[in-house]
Amino acid sequence: MPSGNLVTAPVSDLADMLRTLQPERLPGEFVYVTWPETKPRPDVPILATVREAEGETLVLRAADAEALGLPIHLRAAWITLNVHSDLAACGLTAAFSRVLADAGVSCNVLAGTYHDHLLVPAEQADKALAALIELQRGAETRDNQCRNCLAILTGPSCAQCGQARFVEADRRMSHLVRQFFDNLTSLDSRFWRSLLGLMFRPGLLTRDYLDGRRQRWMAPVSLFLLANVLYFFAPAINDFELPFGDQVPGAMALAANPALQSLDEPRRERMRQNSGQIHSSWTANWVTRRVAERDAAARSEDPSSGYSVADYARAYDARSADVSKLLIIMHVPMMALMSMLVLWFRRRYFAEHMVVSLHLFAFVLMVTMTVLLPIEYLVRWTGWPIESGMFKLVFPALIVGYSAITFRRSFDLGWLAAIATALMVLAGLLIGNVLIYRFVQFAIIFALT
Repeated sequence: MPSGNLVTAPVSDLADMLRTLQPERLPGEFVYVTWPETKPRPDVPILATVREAEGETLVLRAADAEALGLPIHLRAAWITLNVHSDLAACGLTAAFSRVLADAGVSCNVLAGTYHDHLLVPAEQADKALAALIELQRGAETRDNQCRNCLAILTGPSCAQCGQARFVEADRRMSHLVRQFFDNLTSLDSRFWRSLLGLMFRPGLLTRDYLDGRRQRWMAPVSLFLLANVLYFFAPAINDFELPFGDQVPGAMALAANPALQSLDEPRRERMRQNSGQIHSSWTANWVTRRVAERDAAARSEDPSSGYSVADYARAYDARSADVSKLLIIMHVPMMALMSMLVLWFRRRYFAEHMVVSLHLFAFVLMVTMTVLLPIEYLVRWTGWPIESGMFKLVFPALIVGYSAITFRRSFDLGWLAAIATALMVLAGLLIGNVLIYRFVQFAIIFALT
């Protein structure tokens, strides 16, 4: 319906649209009626029309509809938003719909090329206009508008999204530092609560997440990524890092490390008999060809130079730690798949097994960094007569026990079923590590070096 305003450039920014909303109620009353398509249209001004399978909907002035004796479906007031809103803009309809809904006003929207037109119940016109004017005033005064969702603020925090009122002091470094220490020292924060729950209450985070109680805890993916980031800066775990000597046959490992030549002959012979990883039977040939190609290229430039397996091993090992830390997430879906196969009778979604696996692997990373590595360093530093090999028994037992409790709590298993599940899932993870992870890791590092 024309408003008589000059044509202006369309506005697409939501904040600008709200600041220039300019709601205006048109005089008179308007009605919704229906009209058979087979019948010629009435000779009265038709303000809007919508063609549907059931017939044609017309918006007319109330006096015209009454004169024609048409049944009226809704008597409405017409409010035009005089801002020239871009037809492709986002958020305006949601913004005014929210304030009208909060005021208890129903609304039917007609979108024109230049303006939005709202048809509200006639008896609620004043309430609707007041709510829209308040929406514009709030947008004009940015201190009363949530910077996150643009809702009108009535207190220190937004009632819609929960964000605190933004003030100028929030731009300063002191605010950032205070926010950091508040989160670091607050035992009520989700970070500390989730970390303590993960470490000392096996399965609690998982069961709460599966049951829909998620507000108290960090999301499983976020918690795992946090553990993964911390692990990235810690020394790599040997079973995951696998340097060059552990990925190739023993004879190639001997050639790659001159220091091993000092071993006695029986030990060197045992190494030569070691066939390496499962993939080594064909991937060792990759290394042999690459070393030969680089050796030939080096000698063509300088006959006195060359390139050996030891040279390639140094390049490989320079990459292995970082690549292994990036690839460690591969173990999570492998563990989840094994859990789903073992607990198939439970008929749970794969995503639920992923949640269990994310928490379990996050625990493995955290306990490795906070318990296992510090103890091993302490043993080496003090020279205590305690072999780090003892942890090869203690550590797996801890992981099995933690996993059993987690499976028991997450899927309502009995103790025997939970322990059996933990053992089978961890055994499947070990198989996946040997068959898949080690090859993928080698192939990627080989491609990078």
